[in-house]
Amino acid sequence: MSSEVTPPQPSPAKGGRLLEISVFLLVLLALSSILWAVFSHRGETPAKVMLGEVDQSLLSLRHGSEEGAKDHLGRAREEYRTRRSVLENLDPELDNEILKTFENLLSKPSERGILSLRSMLEKGISKMGLEVPLTYRHATLLVLLISLLFSLLVTLLTRRMVDWEKVRRIREEVASWQAELREAQRKKDMKKVHKMMLEQGRILSLQGEMMRESFRPALVYLFPWLLLWALLRWVYTGWVMAWLPFSLPLPFFGEWSSCGFIGWLFITYFSFSHLWRRLLIGD
Repeated sequence: MSSEVTPPQPSPAKGGRLLEISVFLLVLLALSSILWAVFSHRGETPAKVMLGEVDQSLLSLRHGSEEGAKDHLGRAREEYRTRRSVLENLDPELDNEILKTFENLLSKPSERGILSLRSMLEKGISKMGLEVPLTYRHATLLVLLISLLFSLLVTLLTRRMVDWEKVRRIREEVASWQAELREAQRKKDMKKVHKMMLEQGRILSLQGEMMRESFRPALVYLFPWLLLWALLRWVYTGWVMAWLPFSLPLPFFGEWSSCGFIGWLFITYFSFSHLWRRLLIGD
């Protein structure tokens, strides 16, 4: 009589690790594809230069520099003049309207006028068959996706490398000690305060241990993060990612009225990082 041998079943922990590795590799592949699209579809095309100068004129105007706005508008107009012959034949009315708007804005720049000019230029660029490279045409979305995926990779790495049970245990112990110390100070129980302060060295040691545990993944992702930041900054320097519907005065920095690459990357990256940590780590 033969007995059947039951094959060993994979442990849940091993299955969980395989799933995490699979997700990590898929996210890494998706991120690599987007980065490839960004770096392979960039370029200083006439359309990109025109729109970039118009955006910079609005930025200068919001920062209070009318002369700076005129300077950028002048460069945009010269770029348009060298390309307008096609539009002049296809849609002379739009061509004349663009030229007239340029003249008016060079005399007296206004936010509404610059936004109207940009809209007209986009129509003209489309009719002339000019192209804004995908890297810049969809810059806001591309950087948002890069932040989404890179923050997910970092969170998955952090989830695997950090002993979160240990971190939470230390955090609870430190919080309990601090609460007990505050209560003793409130009641002016100096004997208990003195007793609690004798444990301060151990508490500081625990806090240091918790910080070392939490920052361990940074040793792995910090260099790729800095490299990614430097490369994307090289691509997107001077390109406006998103306009704010208002100008916000900031001390030492002047008016904040738009998000360039750095601002948009940090806003999206840290927003997604917070979301992923809450969902995947519960921290």
